[in-house]
Amino acid sequence: LDQESGGAIVIISSVAAMDGGSPNVSYLTSEDGVLGLNAHIGHHYCERGIRCNCICPGVLEQTPNTIHILIRTIALRDWGIYYAVPLATPDDIAPWGTFLASGEARYVNGAHFLVDGSLCA
Repeated sequence: LDQESGGAIVIISSVAAMDGGSPNVSYLTSEDGVLGLNAHIGHHYCERGIRCNCICPGVLEQTPNTIHILIRTIALRDWGIYYAVPLATPDDIAPWGTFLASGEARYVNGAHFLVDGSLCA
Protein backbone atom coordinates (compact mmCIF):
# COMPACT_ATOMS: atom_id res chain seq x y z
CA LEU A 1 0.00 0.00 0.00
CA ASP A 2 1.30 3.40 -0.85
CA GLN A 3 0.08 6.89 -1.52
CA GLU A 4 0.36 6.62 -5.29
CA SER A 5 -1.62 3.43 -5.88
CA GLY A 6 -3.76 3.25 -2.73
CA GLY A 7 -5.14 -0.09 -1.68
CA ALA A 8 -7.48 -1.92 0.62
CA ILE A 9 -7.08 -3.36 4.09
CA VAL A 10 -9.52 -5.97 5.34
CA ILE A 11 -9.31 -6.77 9.04
CA ILE A 12 -11.19 -9.32 11.11
CA SER A 13 -12.90 -8.64 14.42
CA SER A 14 -15.74 -10.71 15.87
CA VAL A 15 -19.46 -10.62 16.39
CA ALA A 16 -18.51 -10.45 20.07
CA ALA A 17 -17.68 -6.79 19.51
CA MET A 18 -21.34 -6.24 18.60
CA ASP A 19 -23.29 -8.23 21.18
CA GLY A 20 -21.07 -8.33 24.27
CA GLY A 21 -22.05 -11.97 24.81
CA SER A 22 -18.64 -13.41 25.51
CA PRO A 23 -17.78 -13.90 29.20
CA ASN A 24 -14.17 -13.00 28.38
CA VAL A 25 -13.86 -9.24 28.90
CA SER A 26 -10.32 -9.20 27.50
CA TYR A 27 -11.56 -10.74 24.26
CA LEU A 28 -14.45 -8.26 24.02
CA THR A 29 -12.11 -5.34 24.64
CA SER A 30 -9.62 -6.45 22.02
CA GLU A 31 -12.33 -7.00 19.41
CA ASP A 32 -13.80 -3.54 20.13
CA GLY A 33 -10.28 -2.19 19.68
CA VAL A 34 -10.14 -3.74 16.22
CA LEU A 35 -13.33 -1.84 15.30
CA GLY A 36 -11.72 1.37 16.53
CA LEU A 37 -8.60 0.66 14.50
CA ASN A 38 -10.76 0.08 11.43
CA ALA A 39 -12.51 3.43 11.89
CA HIS A 40 -9.21 5.21 12.50
CA ILE A 41 -7.53 3.82 9.37
CA GLY A 42 -10.64 4.43 7.28
CA HIS A 43 -10.76 8.05 8.36
CA HIS A 44 -7.09 9.00 8.41
CA TYR A 45 -5.81 7.17 5.33
CA CYS A 46 -8.64 7.70 2.84
CA GLU A 47 -6.93 10.79 1.42
CA ARG A 48 -4.03 8.50 0.48
CA GLY A 49 -6.38 6.18 -1.38
CA ILE A 50 -6.25 3.50 1.28
CA ARG A 51 -9.52 1.93 2.39
CA CYS A 52 -10.02 -0.19 5.50
CA ASN A 53 -13.03 -2.36 6.31
CA CYS A 54 -13.73 -4.97 8.93
CA ILE A 55 -15.48 -8.33 8.85
CA CYS A 56 -17.15 -9.49 12.09
CA PRO A 57 -17.78 -13.22 11.75
CA GLY A 58 -20.20 -15.12 13.90
CA VAL A 59 -19.42 -18.50 15.39
CA LEU A 60 -16.94 -20.49 13.36
CA GLU A 61 -16.53 -24.23 13.59
CA GLN A 62 -13.84 -25.32 16.06
CA THR A 63 -12.89 -22.05 17.73
CA PRO A 64 -12.47 -21.43 21.47
CA ASN A 65 -15.79 -19.54 21.68
CA THR A 66 -17.81 -22.23 19.90
CA ILE A 67 -18.45 -24.16 23.10
CA HIS A 68 -19.61 -21.01 24.93
CA ILE A 69 -22.14 -20.23 22.19
CA LEU A 70 -23.39 -23.81 22.14
CA ILE A 71 -23.84 -23.80 25.93
CA ARG A 72 -25.79 -20.53 25.71
CA THR A 73 -27.94 -22.03 22.95
CA ILE A 74 -28.74 -25.08 25.06
CA ALA A 75 -29.58 -22.89 28.08
CA LEU A 76 -31.97 -20.76 26.05
CA ARG A 77 -33.61 -23.88 24.67
CA ASP A 78 -34.06 -25.19 28.22
CA TRP A 79 -35.81 -21.92 29.12
CA GLY A 80 -38.27 -22.51 26.29
CA ILE A 81 -36.59 -20.21 23.80
CA TYR A 82 -35.50 -21.91 20.60
CA TYR A 83 -32.38 -20.29 19.27
CA ALA A 84 -30.33 -21.97 16.56
CA VAL A 85 -26.83 -20.69 15.85
CA PRO A 86 -25.51 -21.78 12.47
CA LEU A 87 -21.78 -22.50 12.60
CA ALA A 88 -19.78 -20.85 9.84
CA THR A 89 -16.84 -22.18 7.90
CA PRO A 90 -14.02 -20.11 6.43
CA ASP A 91 -15.79 -20.47 3.07
CA ASP A 92 -18.70 -18.46 4.48
CA ILE A 93 -16.42 -15.57 5.45
CA ALA A 94 -13.83 -15.48 2.66
CA PRO A 95 -16.07 -14.03 -0.09
CA TRP A 96 -16.58 -10.92 2.03
CA GLY A 97 -12.84 -10.39 2.25
CA THR A 98 -12.50 -10.88 -1.49
CA PHE A 99 -15.23 -8.35 -2.18
CA LEU A 100 -13.92 -5.74 0.28
CA ALA A 101 -10.40 -6.00 -1.14
CA SER A 102 -11.66 -5.63 -4.71
CA GLY A 103 -12.25 -2.54 -6.79
CA GLU A 104 -15.98 -3.24 -6.64
CA ALA A 105 -15.87 -2.00 -3.03
CA ARG A 106 -13.98 1.19 -3.91
CA TYR A 107 -16.64 3.37 -2.22
CA VAL A 108 -16.76 1.30 0.98
CA ASN A 109 -14.45 2.55 3.72
CA GLY A 110 -14.35 2.38 7.51
CA ALA A 111 -17.32 0.00 7.66
CA HIS A 112 -17.80 -3.23 9.56
CA PHE A 113 -19.86 -6.14 8.31
CA LEU A 114 -21.62 -8.74 10.41
CA VAL A 115 -21.30 -12.14 8.79
CA ASP A 116 -22.91 -14.01 11.62
CA GLY A 117 -25.68 -16.30 10.39
CA SER A 118 -28.25 -14.08 12.17
CA LEU A 119 -26.59 -14.36 15.58
CA CYS A 120 -27.16 -10.65 16.25
CA ALA A 121 -30.55 -10.48 14.49
